Amino acid sequence: KLEKRARELILREHNNQQYAINIKSLGNNRLQVFCMDTQLRQAYIRGNIANQKNKAMWIDQNDLILISMREFGDLYNCDVIHKYRNSEIKELIKLNELPYNNHSEFISLLKSIQQGNIIENM
Repeated sequence: KLEKRARELILREHNNQQYAINIKSLGNNRLQVFCMDTQLRQAYIRGNIANQKNKAMWIDQNDLILISMREFGDLYNCDVIHKYRNSEIKELIKLNELPYNNHSEFISLLKSIQQGNIIENM
């Protein structure tokens, strides 16, 4: 059995950090993500996330991640800082870190993204 240890909840700390949802994997450690400011961006999985010791870190479609905007270049490239577990998403909602009243609203957003409703309207 795999045991998931409790870990410290990582919150957004700076204005250049945002919560985002992985829309699809683009290959070569790149993701297309939907950010909470309603922008689509290309996120890069940096070495410290991709190569964690003895742990395979997979960022699947619809996973919530924390991204950091780049201080150089265009506004549509960013780096992945952290991937959240479902229990952590619920905690973020309770702390009003995410713009949803409950976990069901977050799941509804994921379904809208899967169906292409949000992306088509952008």
